[in-house]
Amino acid sequence: MAKQVSFEWIRSNLPEKVAEEIERTAKEKKLSEKEKQTLYERAAQNYMAVQVDPGEAVGIISAQSIGEPGTQMSVKYDEKVIIKQDSEIKAVKIGEFIDAKMQEYGHVTEDGHDILDLKEEIYVPSFTADEQTEWKRISAISRHKSPEKLVKIKTRSGREITATPFHSFVIRQNNKIVPIAGSKLKQGDRIPAIKMLTLTAQEAAGVVNVQPLLEEVPFLTAADGQLYAYPRASSRPLPQNIELNEEFGWLVGIYLSEGNATRSYISISNTDSVIQEKIRVFARKYNLTFNEYDNYRGFAKGHDIRINSTLLSQLLKATCKSGAALKHIPEFAYSASDAFVANLLRGYFDGDGNVNLQRKVIRVCSKSKDLIDGAALLLNRLGIFSTKNYDGKSHWLSISHRYAKTYLEVIGSDVDYKKKELENLSEIQSETTDYNLVDVIPGIGTVLFDCAKKLGVPTRLVNNFTKRQKIGRSTIRKYTKLFESLAAKQDANIEQELSTMRRAAESDVVWDEIASVEYVEPEHRNVYDFTVPDSETFATFDGLITHNTMRTHHFVGVAELNVTLGLPRIIEIFDARKDPKTPSMTIYLKAPHNKSRQAAEKVAARIKQVTLKELAKEVVLNLAELSITVNLEREELTRHDTTPELVAMAIERQLKVKVDRSGGTLTIKSKDQDLKKLYRFKEKVKDVTVAGIKDVTDVLPVYKKEADEFAIQTFGTNIKEVMQIEEVDEHRIMTNNFIEIAKVLGIEAARTAIVNEVMSVLAEQGIDVDIRHVMIVADLMTSTGEVKGITRHGITSQKTSVLARASFEIPLKHLIDASIVGEADKLTSVVENVMINQPVPIGTGLPDLIVKMDKKKESKE
Repeated sequence: MAKQVSFEWIRSNLPEKVAEEIERTAKEKKLSEKEKQTLYERAAQNYMAVQVDPGEAVGIISAQSIGEPGTQMSVKYDEKVIIKQDSEIKAVKIGEFIDAKMQEYGHVTEDGHDILDLKEEIYVPSFTADEQTEWKRISAISRHKSPEKLVKIKTRSGREITATPFHSFVIRQNNKIVPIAGSKLKQGDRIPAIKMLTLTAQEAAGVVNVQPLLEEVPFLTAADGQLYAYPRASSRPLPQNIELNEEFGWLVGIYLSEGNATRSYISISNTDSVIQEKIRVFARKYNLTFNEYDNYRGFAKGHDIRINSTLLSQLLKATCKSGAALKHIPEFAYSASDAFVANLLRGYFDGDGNVNLQRKVIRVCSKSKDLIDGAALLLNRLGIFSTKNYDGKSHWLSISHRYAKTYLEVIGSDVDYKKKELENLSEIQSETTDYNLVDVIPGIGTVLFDCAKKLGVPTRLVNNFTKRQKIGRSTIRKYTKLFESLAAKQDANIEQELSTMRRAAESDVVWDEIASVEYVEPEHRNVYDFTVPDSETFATFDGLITHNTMRTHHFVGVAELNVTLGLPRIIEIFDARKDPKTPSMTIYLKAPHNKSRQAAEKVAARIKQVTLKELAKEVVLNLAELSITVNLEREELTRHDTTPELVAMAIERQLKVKVDRSGGTLTIKSKDQDLKKLYRFKEKVKDVTVAGIKDVTDVLPVYKKEADEFAIQTFGTNIKEVMQIEEVDEHRIMTNNFIEIAKVLGIEAARTAIVNEVMSVLAEQGIDVDIRHVMIVADLMTSTGEVKGITRHGITSQKTSVLARASFEIPLKHLIDASIVGEADKLTSVVENVMINQPVPIGTGLPDLIVKMDKKKESKE
C-alpha cells in the first residue's frame, strides 16, 4: 500500500509565500478541506518539478547543454556556405566540405552525430548581438542522418535555405536577437540576410597565382627573375602572379557579361567606344595582340574585339567558365580588394545591366544562377543589398533606387547614357518617401514610444510603428535625428534609446521577409552544421544568417584545443591543484587494438562513462509514495549494451537502496521525507554510473603520427580503473593529474610527470629552459612523499625559517605566530640573510670558524 504524505508535511515543506497564496485562493473559492488538500498536493508537485539547485543549468543554458546532438540542427548537404582560410574566401557546399575534413582528420560519434573539432583556422561570416557581421572562427563541424522532412524557406528578396525543422534561425524581438526553430517560422516573419560583408585592405588578396589554373603549361624564369607561363603555340607569356587590380577586375566583369572564350582567344562583343578602348588598353598592357570585327548576328550591327591569348582564354575558362548558362564569379574575386570588386561589377553591369527609371531599379539578368548569386555576394562587399528572382527563363538581380547613390559612387559606369540614368535614379532616392517592402527593421519594441513620451512628442506619430513592430530603415534614421535634436534642446537623457535605434538603423543585415515555408524530401542521407562560438551564427552563400547551438562539451582530441596550456597550465602544475581545469588522459593501446580507428573506437566506447540520465526517458519524483520512478529508453540500453537488470544493480550498489523493476521501469524507494533531500536524491540517481569508467565523460580516438598508432584521448581521468582494461597498455598511460599519479603509481612517477609536463608546455611556447631547473622544483614538490604546491600551504609552509616564510606571503601572520610561541630563526639559509643584509651561508660566506695565530710565532715568521 502506497505511503500517504500528510497535509502538515506538505505545508511545512512548501515556501511560505506559496502556502499563503493557496490559503488565499481556498478562501476566495470557498474550497472544502479536501479540495484545499488536493490544491496543496498539486502545488507541491509543480514546485518540485521546477525547483533547481545552485549551479544547475536552466533556460538557455540548459538548452545549450543539451547541445546540437539533442536538437539535430543542421542544413542540407548542398547548401552553399562562405568560408575564409588563409585570407582566401571560397564558396563551398557544406556537405562536401565537412565530409572531406572528416575523411582527412577523422571524427568522433556522439548520440548519432559525427563531430570533429577543427584544428585549422577557418572562418565564416557571423552575425553578432550588436547586429554587425564579423568573420568568426569555426570551432567544430558535425553531420548526422537527415530526418524524413526538411524545411525550405524562401524570402521576399529571392533567397533560399533548406534545413532540418529543428534547425535554429534568428529573429529580431524587442530589439534583441533571439533564436527560433525553423518549424516555428511562418510567412511574414523576417530573418537576417547579409547587406555588408567587409574585408580589410590587409586581408584582401593582391594577386592571383595562375600556375595551378593553367594545365600543362610550362613556367620559366625570365630576366626579371619572375616566373612566366610560356604556351607552346604562342610567344605571348603571362606572369605567374596576375595583379588583382582595377583593370583586370573590369576585364573579368566585361567578359562575364559580353565575353566568350575559345582555345586561342577571348572575344568580347560591345559597340560602346569607351568599353572598346578599355579592352584595347588591357591587351596592350599585357603585350597581347587583338583583332576587331563587325558582326551581324543580332538585329543591329555589333562589334567584336578578340584578344589573342591561349593563356588568358584558358585562365578565364578555368575560373569563370564559358557559355551563358555556365558562367560564374571567379573564386579569387571574393578575396580581392574593394577596388577589384567594384570594377568587376562595373564591367558586368555595363555589359548586361540596365537602369529602369520607371521601376526605380538597377537590373541585370543571366541564364546562370551561380553568376547572379555571386554578383549579389560581391555587392554585399560594397554594402549594397539586391533582390533575386527567376522568370522561368532567366535569373534577375535588382538593386533598389535606395542604393543608387552608393552604386554610383563606388561602382559607377563607363557608358554615358547609363551613368546619366544612375544620376537620375540617385536623385529619386533622396526625394522619395515611399514605403520599402524589403528593408524593414522588425521587433523594435517600445523604443520609439519611450523616446516620444520622454521628449513630449505626440505618441500618435509613432504608435503605428510600435503596434506593427516594424519600421523602414530610412524612417528610423529620420526619427533618430529628430529625437537627438530634441534631446539636445531639452537636455534630456535618452542615450540608451538612441543607441538602440542607431544599432538597428546601421545594422549590417536586411531583415528579409519570409515569402514561403514548405517541407521537402531530403536529397542526401546526411545533414550538416558548423559550431561558431560566441555569436553562434553563420551565413550561407545566399547571404541568409542561420543560427547554430554551441556544443558545450568539446572533445580534447585532434586539435587538443580544450586542454589547458601555456601560463595557466604552468600555474596549475606548480600550485599542485587537486583537480585540473581540464582533466585528461592519453590512453595507449596494445596491438592489434591500436592499428585501426575502428578498433580504438570499440575500446573507447567501453571507457566512456554512461550515466543513468543518458539511458532514461524521464526520471520522475513521486511525492505520494516518496519514490523515484525511472523510465528507461530501450534503444539507448541496446546501444550501450546493457539491460534494466544491470542498471538496477548499479543503482543498488552505488546508492545502497532497494530497486523494484517492472519491465523498462525502475522504482527506487527513499527513506528521506524532506522535500529538498528527495530532490537531491533524484539528482544522485541521475548521476549513477551504469557503464564505462566513472569521471571519464568524453573519449576520442586520435592518430599518433610519430608512433603510427591510434590512442584514446579523454576528458576526465581515472587511471586506476583504466589500467585494468585488458586492451590498454598500462605502461604508457598518461594523465595531467599529478595527485592521481602519486596515489596510483607512486611519488617518483608523479615527479617524472611534473618534469615532463612542464618541459612540454615550455617547449610549446618556444621557451628554452634547462631541465635541471625544473627537476629541482619537482624535487621540492615531491620530497615529502606527496605532491605539494609552491604555495603558502605547500612547500613554503615547511620552511624552518620564520623570515623565509614571511617573505613569501602573509608576513604579519607568520611573524605574529612565531612571536606567540617564541620561535627562533637561526639564519641558516639564503633568503633570511639577504633580508637582514648580511653574508649568505654559501661560498665565501660559509666558513664561521676563525683561527687566531700565536703572536710570537707570527713575529718569527
